[in-house]
Amino acid sequence: MTITTVQRQKLTDANMCNNKDNIGLFSMATVQNSLLDEPNPNSPANSQAAQLYQENKREYEKRVSAIVEQSWADS
Repeated sequence: MTITTVQRQKLTDANMCNNKDNIGLFSMATVQNSLLDEPNPNSPANSQAAQLYQENKREYEKRVSAIVEQSWADS
């Protein structure tokens, strides 16, 4: 996901929601989901995760799921 994609999503959000607070939350949730579902390995925030994503997507997905589940348990 790129900044351009996020900016386009904001325009889409604005058309879908009337409440500006909802727009921000919707955008954040969309970005978060997109970053997990469609990471950009050419511009990684985490180089190890990007490498794993490129070399072994199944293991990447398992690790992402485990991290998400752990964050729920910690809440």
